[in-house]
Amino acid sequence: MINTRNARSEDAKQIAEIYREVWSKYSEKIDKNFLKLIIEDEEKVKKQIEKSIFLVAELDNRIIGVIRGNIEWGGIAKLSMIAVLPEFRRRGAGKELLNAFLRELKKQDIHKVYLYTHKALNLAIELYNSFNFEILLEFKNFWGHENFLLMVKELN
Repeated sequence: MINTRNARSEDAKQIAEIYREVWSKYSEKIDKNFLKLIIEDEEKVKKQIEKSIFLVAELDNRIIGVIRGNIEWGGIAKLSMIAVLPEFRRRGAGKELLNAFLRELKKQDIHKVYLYTHKALNLAIELYNSFNFEILLEFKNFWGHENFLLMVKELN
């Protein structure tokens, strides 16, 4: 069974490895310079754990996925990252993480969450659509020459 919990600083090494593995799979679809910007090292992950809503999904005591976001202003939060190891995709880890993240936002009286996603990340977009995120804007040639979507969801 997949469980979610708050990330801890001792998880940082595993989380950084997950980032590297997950994003390396997209090197053909996403610009390599952009990938260098988003792949985090262990020290950056530790800082993010301290400052963010940062959750992990575990299966048999192994971290198989992560989700991270921040509360911004006016009851709005940003979902910054969701990553699930390739061999655990389509097995419910992403849904568990997103459900746990949204529950945490609701506890903190957040009424809207937004995210940016690369247009090539079809599985992620499928997941967000299944949670009723809506595409607000499409950015073409964002960060140089990448295409991104801005998606939002109202929380009740």
